[in-house]
Amino acid sequence: MDVGWRKPHRAPFDRALSLLDVAPADALFVGDDHRWDIVGAQNAGLRPVLLESDVPKSPPDHLTIPNLAGIIALLAEASL
Repeated sequence: MDVGWRKPHRAPFDRALSLLDVAPADALFVGDDHRWDIVGAQNAGLRPVLLESDVPKSPPDHLTIPNLAGIIALLAEASL
C-alpha cells in the first residue's frame, strides 16, 4: 500500500501500526538495512532489530539477530 513516503520516513511504519492496531512501543521491526529499516523504525518509535549475519564491529544502538529464528529468542526473553 502506498502511503506517499518511503522508509526511513515514519509514514510507512505508522500505517502498518495503524492497520495492525499496535502502539509503536509494543512493536518490533525486523529489517536488513540500517538506514532504511533501523533508522526508520527508531524515528517511528518502534524497537528496531537488524537482521545481520556478520558480527557487528562495534556495539550497535539496536538489537541484532543472525537470522529470523533469533526473533523467537527475543520474544522469549521479553516474556521473562
